[in-house]
Amino acid sequence: MHNSNASSIDTSPPNPCSTTTDDSGVDTSAGRKKSDFESCLVCAAPTKGIHFQVLSCRACSAFFRRSVKAKKVYRCRRGNRNCDLTKPPNGKPICRFCRLQKCYAVGMRIETNVAETSVPVTSTVRHSGSSSPETEKTEEGDKLRVTNGNRLTRNTDKLVAEIKDYFQQNVRKTILDIPSGIHSTPFQQLQYAFSKLREEVCPQTPIPTVDSYNKIEIYPFQEKYAKIVADMMMSCDPFVNLPPQDKWKIFQHSWPLIYQIERQFSSCEFFGYDINDHRSLLTKEIAVDCTRTGVYIDGMDPQKLQELMKFCFPLKQAMTDMLHNPIKQLQLTEFEICYIVGLIMFSVHEVKGLTEETKLMGEQLVDQFSTELHNYYIYELKMNNYAARHAKLIRLISCAQQVVISIKDHMMMASIFDIFVTDIYDSELYE
Repeated sequence: MHNSNASSIDTSPPNPCSTTTDDSGVDTSAGRKKSDFESCLVCAAPTKGIHFQVLSCRACSAFFRRSVKAKKVYRCRRGNRNCDLTKPPNGKPICRFCRLQKCYAVGMRIETNVAETSVPVTSTVRHSGSSSPETEKTEEGDKLRVTNGNRLTRNTDKLVAEIKDYFQQNVRKTILDIPSGIHSTPFQQLQYAFSKLREEVCPQTPIPTVDSYNKIEIYPFQEKYAKIVADMMMSCDPFVNLPPQDKWKIFQHSWPLIYQIERQFSSCEFFGYDINDHRSLLTKEIAVDCTRTGVYIDGMDPQKLQELMKFCFPLKQAMTDMLHNPIKQLQLTEFEICYIVGLIMFSVHEVKGLTEETKLMGEQLVDQFSTELHNYYIYELKMNNYAARHAKLIRLISCAQQVVISIKDHMMMASIFDIFVTDIYDSELYE
């Protein structure tokens, strides 16, 4: 007897190219074997596609896209920021805060004007952090990429040679804003030059905070910053007239401290002085919110990146407590910041190997700068008792020194423990 439903029954073998997925993005089609799939780098669910530059399941990629586009801010369900992201057997949702942080940590990012791509995994596609001919080539220009999962090489010898050669000159760099024929004091020269420096390293118009950024993009910016600091120093007559080897030693000691303090000061001026506002400027093009912005490093193994972020968290907290918050509380003026920069440059008692003439010149300049600060407080700010405020300015220099030392120490320990291995801080540029 003919069965009227027989024509609706498909007896053909399953199509290995067809897929069906549940709400977790796990492919449930019968035509594929479990061994055909690899694990999502976020939640470990089986997947066979790359989304937002990372091997991930559809559910995690959709979650990432929604969260970034809507600028979602989540809170960790347990408060430990280390929740289990595998899908629970009882079907309860996983922590959205930790899930988004993991998305950033494994390298997910939405690039402007670039559509999301989903490509099948083949033998030529490797996990983030795997070594391949493509990952071992440094991209053109200043683009950096980690190789072998956690190795970063950066040769600064050429930059160091350029700056040392520049310091052989004994001609002050012209500052166009100073009218011809007008004599300026060393502090005034420094003010003009510092203002020029900030024009080159700070955005001239408002910029939004990014959703994620490549952490190693900071290194090319720092190298450019060092050259701009060299220009600033060569705009100050007393510095120009020093012996070349003394110029280099002062520069080598000073520029990382100037960098740390100026970045925090400019961030406060750019975003305001609210202690609860965690936005800051990293480069001229990149602004971040330390509580929301994700971090990735091109080519770095996701697990190593997580270890690095956890390892460096105390450093990040120290920078906030020692520099960011105090500068916000003080609401420093640009005159005061220039004074701090001047003290960093010419308080040379901590710089080894300087000539006696340079040390004497430094003491004299520090006295001159202190007199100018006194006049500024008394006659412009009408502040008769400024001793406590002055002590806090001096303390900022000490704090910047501690931050710079801590950064080098952390990077050295990260290398020893094979978390992140780089030769950058072995360069002469970083003392």
